[in-house]
Amino acid sequence: MKPCALPRICEYLIDSYLDRYLLSMAPLTVGEYDSAEQEAISELPNVIQEAFQPVAFQKVGYPTRISRESELVKYIEVLHYNRFENDYSTLLDGLTEKEFSLLRHLTSLVSVFSESQFGRKVLARSSLLRMINILRHIQYVWGDARPTVFEIGPGNGYLGAMLMLEGYPYAATDISQAFYLYQNHLWNFISDSINNNLIEAVYNQKEPVFNHLLLPGNVIHIPWWQYVKLKDEKLPYFDIVTCNHALCEMQYRSLRFNLIIAKRMLREEYLSESLLFKAFPKAFVFEGSGSQLIHNFKSVIKLFQDLGYLVLCNDEFITILVLGDNEDLYNSIPQKIVEGRQNHQESKKVKIDEVNNFYTELIGSEEHLSPDELFFKFVLGTE
Repeated sequence: MKPCALPRICEYLIDSYLDRYLLSMAPLTVGEYDSAEQEAISELPNVIQEAFQPVAFQKVGYPTRISRESELVKYIEVLHYNRFENDYSTLLDGLTEKEFSLLRHLTSLVSVFSESQFGRKVLARSSLLRMINILRHIQYVWGDARPTVFEIGPGNGYLGAMLMLEGYPYAATDISQAFYLYQNHLWNFISDSINNNLIEAVYNQKEPVFNHLLLPGNVIHIPWWQYVKLKDEKLPYFDIVTCNHALCEMQYRSLRFNLIIAKRMLREEYLSESLLFKAFPKAFVFEGSGSQLIHNFKSVIKLFQDLGYLVLCNDEFITILVLGDNEDLYNSIPQKIVEGRQNHQESKKVKIDEVNNFYTELIGSEEHLSPDELFFKFVLGTE
C-alpha cells in the first residue's frame, strides 16, 4: 500500500503552527536585527557579504540603515516625486471601487500605524498606489485563487500588506536593514489588526524558517543571511516570485542568485503520488526594474533568458516570465492579461478627486506631499 499524503500534510501544518507560536513576536528592534546580522556575518564568506549589499542605494548615498526605531517614520513614503497623478491616470487608468476599497483600508491602517508608532499621521500615497498595478495583474492571471507569493526586496512592504489583507500566502526577504525593519513593524501591526501571523525568521538563527505549506494571509519574513543559505531540500515551492523596482539595482552575483533561487522555487513537484501541487501557473512577475545605475533592463532580461525563463508579457505595465514548455500556459497567460485589461477599461472608475478627498479627510490636511516630495519640489524650483 502506498503511503498516504495526509501524515506529511499534518506534519507540515503542525510545524507551521509551532513556528507561528514561537516566532510571531513583538516588532524587531534595531539592536535585535543588528545583533543577529553581525552574528551571521561573522561566519559568511566575504564574497557573499559583497553580493548582498544595496549597491544602487550606496552609489547615490541613500540611507539604508537606522540607529533607532523612531527613524522608521522616514520609510513610510519614499523615493517618489510628482508621480501620483501620472500613475493614477496612466499606469492604473483609475481604480475600480474594489481597488479603492483596498487602498482606503491599507492607507488607513498605515495612518493608524504611524500615529501609534511615531505620534503623527503619515500618508502612504505613491508607494502604496503603485503596488495595486502588480496585485491587479496577479489577479488577471490567477483570478480569485490565492497562489503562494515570494517577494524579493519588498521596499515599503505595501504589496505584501495588500496580499496579507487579500488572504494570499506570502513570504519575503530584503537586504536593507531599514526597509526590513519597516516591513517587520508594519506587517506586525497589520497582522494584529486582522488576526493573522507574521513569522519573523530573524528570531531563529539556526535554521531557515520555511515550510512547504504556507497558510493564507500569513507572512514568513526571512533576512538575507538566512536566504543565502537556502538549499534545494529547504526551498519552499511558490507559484509567484516577484521583485519590483530592484532587479537592475542588484550586485551582479546577487542578481544571478535571486534568479536561480526563483527558478527553483517555481519548480513543479509532487508532494506524493496522490497529491499534485500543480494547480496554479507558476511565474516570475514584476513591474519596473528599478534604477539602471548598475544594470540596464535589456541585460537583466537576457540573464533571465540565459537561465531558461521565457518572456510571456513585457510592456510598461508588467513583465511576466515562465519556465518549461507548456504551450497552454504560453497562450493562456497573455490572453488573461488582455481580457483583464479590457474588463478594467470597461469598468466604472473612481475619480482621482475622490481619492484625494479621502486623503484629506484621513490626515486632516490638503497637503498630501511627503517630506521627500516637498524637498524635491524646492530643489527643482517647482514650488
